[in-house]
Amino acid sequence: NNVKGNWSAPQAVDDDGTADFAPSVIADGEKIYVAWQNISKEFSDNAALEDVAKASTIAMSTWAKGSGFGNAITVSDTAWMAAAPEIGVDGAGKPYVAYIQNTEGDFLLTTGKNNIAYSVIDGSKVEKHSYLTDVGLITSLSTAFDGTYQFAYTVDKDADTSSMNDREVVVNGVATDNEVMDSNPQFITAGNDILCFWYQDGKLVMQDASGKEKVIYEDDSSAITDDFHILPGENGQMAMIWTAMDDKDKKQLEGIVYDK
Repeated sequence: NNVKGNWSAPQAVDDDGTADFAPSVIADGEKIYVAWQNISKEFSDNAALEDVAKASTIAMSTWAKGSGFGNAITVSDTAWMAAAPEIGVDGAGKPYVAYIQNTEGDFLLTTGKNNIAYSVIDGSKVEKHSYLTDVGLITSLSTAFDGTYQFAYTVDKDADTSSMNDREVVVNGVATDNEVMDSNPQFITAGNDILCFWYQDGKLVMQDASGKEKVIYEDDSSAITDDFHILPGENGQMAMIWTAMDDKDKKQLEGIVYDK
């Protein structure tokens, strides 16, 4: 469909003078909810990375028609470093944010304990919940709501970033178990179903609402990487795009479209 009308001028979601990154956004048809990783105070250029990490929180703001973005609120537990927010909307229409906590203020998540937590936001009220503690080295996180809060993440079993074949995807507590790399799970809503997709050793795998897995694309040359994104469309359509390596070891974008 053609986009009609005009784009607005850029607007800061929350200009507090500190570093902001890793945004996650979702819309419910009326409002737009944005969560991001927010460094909660200003630092000098020579500040220690550990000190900056310990000030890392998760913030959220809501956009409403006619009023724009509201005041940002902190939704994470400020006792721990918070990172990698993923935002969703639950069955009551409340936004919620899943994120990773690290007990040692380590941006790389290789020291200390890594926990998965989530916060449910109702206006200015924030309910903080723990999902899992001491998970291990988490390299990605995704969330969805389908009657219950759903979580998927990648864990590096030996916490050694130089080896990849021990990375497994965990979807709602059930982990892959193989000798190849599984990575980057992503939930999407397709019609009335919540689907989860992830990368597995040159393949793109889909898990349906019943938990059944299916390889939806495979490249014998293993040119596919785990750098992929999937988007739902209307009437059950889906599109997926990823970074691949060509025969000259140069990166290129490839994609597929699903149509019922």
